[in-house]
Amino acid sequence: MSFLFSHLQDVLKLSLSNKEWLPISLALARVLAAKPHSCDVERLVSGYNILKDDDRCSLNARTIDAHLHVRVNMPVLSKFDVRPAVRAWFTNADRRSRQTVAKSTIQPWFSDVF
Repeated sequence: MSFLFSHLQDVLKLSLSNKEWLPISLALARVLAAKPHSCDVERLVSGYNILKDDDRCSLNARTIDAHLHVRVNMPVLSKFDVRPAVRAWFTNADRRSRQTVAKSTIQPWFSDVF
């Protein structure tokens, strides 16, 4: 398949050099740009639907984009080196703090039970 793709690219480069072959150049460019099916798009939409549910409704667009980029372009796990990602996560201190309130102590019935 890659041989055919590179051959079509060579033919496109050749046809672009001749102005009379403009319709052929346009057709070849469209064939090279088109995908044979929408499998990649379906996988992307499926990944988005799995990621974005009611529990994760506050994710911003950059986070969703990064997650889907990794999901679609992820290398084989045995060849993936996690050290740069972990190092970047440790050095990035832009995380929201989660202040929890002990709601049980505010409840009126708490003092009667404990």
